[in-house]
Amino acid sequence: LTKAIDAYTQAIVLDTSYADAYAGLAEAYDLLPQFGQADLGESLKKAENAADRAIALNPNLAAAHRAKAFALFFWDWDIAGSDAEFRKALALDPNSAETHHWYASTLHERLEGAECLRQIDAALRLSPTSAAIATDAALFQADFGDLDAGIQGLKQIERTQPTLATPPDFLSSIDFAIGDFPGYIAQMR
Repeated sequence: LTKAIDAYTQAIVLDTSYADAYAGLAEAYDLLPQFGQADLGESLKKAENAADRAIALNPNLAAAHRAKAFALFFWDWDIAGSDAEFRKALALDPNSAETHHWYASTLHERLEGAECLRQIDAALRLSPTSAAIATDAALFQADFGDLDAGIQGLKQIERTQPTLATPPDFLSSIDFAIGDFPGYIAQMR
């Protein structure tokens, strides 16, 4: 992500009107706190600013609206604003697996199970080989649908993607939530 931020920044230096570079920069800043050692507030504020610049340059750029929606939700807790931006991104590009996935993530946080599952299912249909989407789909299924099926899905991903950190983390969280403390401790080892 830091290499992506550097590359997008270099592209912007070369062409300050390159909306796609601002949108890419915004998305990289959105993800940096989750996958790097970045301060959430600082990173998401940069994401929102870059997304705003991209939208100003090209209001029809779905990725920019998606990036802004993510920052609005996870930093500003602006649910209405986030939903509006996700809807705009989906109207511009209804076949974006990333937008459906990111929207499902915000709905999961809000405990809106039915719509969360609808959005993650759309993402999975559009990108069936994405390990990230499949992992979140299994977690969301465990949380809002069929607990056993979700756990089995996470265990399958854990077997097939052993370097992916999130399935064991999600499984240990589920163990803790359902009171399976021996399972939780085993996952933490």
